Amino acid sequence: MSVLSSIRSRAGLLVAVIGVALLAFILGDIFTSGRSIFKSPETNVAVIGGEEVSYFEFERKVQEILNQQLEQMKRQNPNATLDEATTDEVVKYTWNQTLNEKIFNKEFDKVGISVTADELTDQWLGKDPNPQVVRFFTDQRTGQIHQEYARPDGKLNAVAVRKYLANLKDEEEKKVIQLEKDIREARKQTKYFNLIKKGLYVTTAQAKQDSADGASVYSIRYVAKKYNTASDSAIQVTDAELLTWYNAHQYKFNVKEPARSIEFVTFDISPSHKDINDLRMDMTNLINDFKSKTGKDDSSFVQGQSDSRNYLTKLVKKGTLKPEVDSIVTKGIAGTVVGPVEDGGKMILYKVLSSEHSSDSAKVRHLLVGCKGPGNRDSTITRTKEQAKHRADSLLVLIKSKKKKMEDLIPTCSDDPGSKNPMTKEGEPGYHGIYGWFTSESGYVEAFKSAGLKGKKGEFTIVETEFGYHIMEVLDKTKESEKYKIVTIERQETASKATVDSVFTAANKFAGLNTTGDLFEKGVKKEGLNKRVANDIHPTDHTINGLESPKELIRWVYADDRKKDDVSQPFQLGERFVVARVTSTKEKGIAPLAEVKERVTMEVKKEKKAQSFIDMFTKASAGASKIEDIASKLQTPAQVADNVSFTNSFIPGIGQEYTIIGNMVCAKEGALSKPIQGNSGVYIMVVEKVSKGNVADTKTLKKQGLLTMQGRVDQDVFEALKENANVKDNRSKFF
Repeated sequence: MSVLSSIRSRAGLLVAVIGVALLAFILGDIFTSGRSIFKSPETNVAVIGGEEVSYFEFERKVQEILNQQLEQMKRQNPNATLDEATTDEVVKYTWNQTLNEKIFNKEFDKVGISVTADELTDQWLGKDPNPQVVRFFTDQRTGQIHQEYARPDGKLNAVAVRKYLANLKDEEEKKVIQLEKDIREARKQTKYFNLIKKGLYVTTAQAKQDSADGASVYSIRYVAKKYNTASDSAIQVTDAELLTWYNAHQYKFNVKEPARSIEFVTFDISPSHKDINDLRMDMTNLINDFKSKTGKDDSSFVQGQSDSRNYLTKLVKKGTLKPEVDSIVTKGIAGTVVGPVEDGGKMILYKVLSSEHSSDSAKVRHLLVGCKGPGNRDSTITRTKEQAKHRADSLLVLIKSKKKKMEDLIPTCSDDPGSKNPMTKEGEPGYHGIYGWFTSESGYVEAFKSAGLKGKKGEFTIVETEFGYHIMEVLDKTKESEKYKIVTIERQETASKATVDSVFTAANKFAGLNTTGDLFEKGVKKEGLNKRVANDIHPTDHTINGLESPKELIRWVYADDRKKDDVSQPFQLGERFVVARVTSTKEKGIAPLAEVKERVTMEVKKEKKAQSFIDMFTKASAGASKIEDIASKLQTPAQVADNVSFTNSFIPGIGQEYTIIGNMVCAKEGALSKPIQGNSGVYIMVVEKVSKGNVADTKTLKKQGLLTMQGRVDQDVFEALKENANVKDNRSKFF
């Protein structure tokens, strides 16, 4: 595949040029924004398997992807910007990509896994192209492959793909290089996992045992002594006992990822009465100008004065607005301005533009004749606006003269991809140019909606939109009623700077006076604040329930010098200031005894109870031949549990007790067990009956068992390699 070879030969130069430009950009950003990279003892985003991942290397990759996304967005909207959520997703994607590379590349080298040029070519042009390649040529709006790259059956056209790759532009070349890299890595991983899967095996003996375990059903009788029947306060434990138990069970306290917990209080920023009255006065002062504006001046005025910066008209019926607004608007006098009216945290001015009769909803069929212009994203359409109009007029003559049915012309003459998809079935959006019922609130352009809602049933018309010319047939519509066309100026009721400053002062005062854990608790009670809790916050988390964009707070929680009971300065998160207190810190590794002392104490007390109960059962078992004898001595009823099996470890009346299950399958029928120490109590049991089921087909069992084992390979192997790589993740300090 010569084009890919050509791409690869130029990839080094391309990346180098981009790298230099991005490095200059990043350095300028750091020095001008005061980012704290040089203040941090860490200059690496991560250490993976002993290999450092520098901030600059990682940031370069992030910025390259963000720039590509921004370019793509600006083709559709020149004013588009990247939001925080998009940036977070790109950082996450880059991290996963880096993690995979660092962890797996060494493994690939060990076993000699690679992807050949011929194999890569097959991923692009083969009979079954790679899903990533298919997505590359798919329209995200419709979920269908772009028309120019699709075969008649809707699948990817290898000839068109080859032509595309042979004529790449620079910006497209970068995308192809990245996609090629992603495909290579994915293919290597698939081969690696398949090697492991092929090495797995289920023996015949194992399959037979699994079948027997699943087919056998037990009925048992048992006597239980639950731990919760004995008081904890009556049991004393020593520090030495706690330490001994902790040392023997450290595996239970292995923290795989750092976690910290906080308590926090909020100081909400809301507009004062003065703020609302000032806004009402500002809006009142707009009324005369709003009344006098017409046409383009009206549109410019609304765009300049409304928070949305949009001129959006809507049709309303009588009874749909607030009564004090509705009674004036529905008089239908053009130029009337009503308000300002408070509604849902907004102050609104309503202006009546006109009144008309139209339907609430309509259903149309359309045939689009597209032309060159900003509204058309299909580069294969080259006809001018005049040519498109002439073609639309000609088609309309054919339709009205009944020489051709409109639905028959759509597959060959319409430029709407959704209408031409041969895979669309009747009733689905786009079938024969029909997208179903719509209203004035639907997301179609105004001219399109107006033609349907105002047109006559059975009527054919030509409608001009930014996409070209639509031949439209009104298939059906609801009964017409009088409506009123209005436009609004809306402003959010927001807090003034003075109000924000006063809330900050209160939050800052609280933080300044309550700098320790004890003081924080007392301060919360004194001021009657609502304290909230956020447990187990991880350094790469992006959310805390109830808080908006808490990234800076999380970064503070994970500062190098942060410790339990530290109290933060106020953070402004959305429309509130937040003051937090650290309540616990858990570092990666074995948690120290001090952090888990409460849990260890509970476990030691439980073991002491268990030993006491075991002694009690042992004494009661002396000379007993039936479980009822033991129950009588302990004055505890013997209970029955039926339909218990090895594969379903839930025991009626007890719950999950794996030690009972293990003893049950090994016990002789009718024999009393020894005291069994379980998770929730101590038990003695007897197996009263065992029902043996039929053993299933061994070949089927072996196949099912193997599929189960193989299904766990991808995730389990990755987690094992990740743990072995001892990953140190510092992303939260930079992003």
